[in-house]
Amino acid sequence: KRLALADWNILVTNPNQLTHSWHYPQRSLTKAARVISRYAFFIAGAVASGQNQRLVKALKTVGQCLAVGCRICKRRGRPSTYQLLMEAANEASFFA
Repeated sequence: KRLALADWNILVTNPNQLTHSWHYPQRSLTKAARVISRYAFFIAGAVASGQNQRLVKALKTVGQCLAVGCRICKRRGRPSTYQLLMEAANEASFFA
């Protein structure tokens, strides 16, 4: 089955579709989008070929890159939103 254009847009713009789920909540969607854009031609070539095995291989490759990288870096001077939310959640659980 070939992917429709709408499916392709969802696939490329939603990194969560490629990884099936985030195993770590400290993922950066900006970094994930960069990884996907680097592999866009690889994925597009797999889709254009019409070979499901090639598409599966392309998606697994991108999924592995997303699983290894794309983490939010910890910052001391200007904490990221994720860090601030986690800090607030930890404080709330401490006082509960």
